[in-house]
Amino acid sequence: VADGQPVYDRYQTAVDVLAELHRQTLPLRLPVNEKSDHVLPLYDLDALGIEACIMIGHSTGGVITQDLAARHPDRIKAIVLSGSWLKSHFYVEALFKQRLALLQTMPEAYQAFGVLLGYTPEWICKHWLVYEKALENGPQSAQAVEVIRERIEALLAFDGSTAIEHLQMPALVLGARDDAIIPSPLQKELHRALPNSRLELLEAGGHFFPVTRLEESVA
Repeated sequence: VADGQPVYDRYQTAVDVLAELHRQTLPLRLPVNEKSDHVLPLYDLDALGIEACIMIGHSTGGVITQDLAARHPDRIKAIVLSGSWLKSHFYVEALFKQRLALLQTMPEAYQAFGVLLGYTPEWICKHWLVYEKALENGPQSAQAVEVIRERIEALLAFDGSTAIEHLQMPALVLGARDDAIIPSPLQKELHRALPNSRLELLEAGGHFFPVTRLEESVA
């Protein structure tokens, strides 16, 4: 994905899911399976000459990837689940309960802590503009706050354990041991549940380790 735009050639198709949902004016509060339904048809694999693809999803994208792969195993030959989870967990529920309180009372603080929690301190210090831009792009209206709230509730309601038996394709589960948003025990749980998976945990990188530790993430 470059600048939020899909990049495709004969060998790969990359989709920025949330950007696509925005472009289609679809609400982020859609349940996970309805989000998924709007991803696969975006780029017709047949039209691109692709019989089956490897799908990579980070965080929310990993949840959507699980749902798509379970419902379309003939079109997805392998999956990479990065910084993602199988089902809700008491840590995530507690964290997002507090984040929701910030969202409804201090939206700017909600946005700020999302960045401060998501990246490593060292990376943020080197890329402070990311923090400043995040504050500028935070929810500015009651409607925007409500959409984020409903999106969080939809993610907390996700339970992939009911469809795990359909994920027979090879799976790579990635995580970072210092992830403070979706902690590594959740990747371990996902790895144990998947029938054909491998687990790789980085020692550090935060939740957005594909950004802070790019080379190690794609190695």
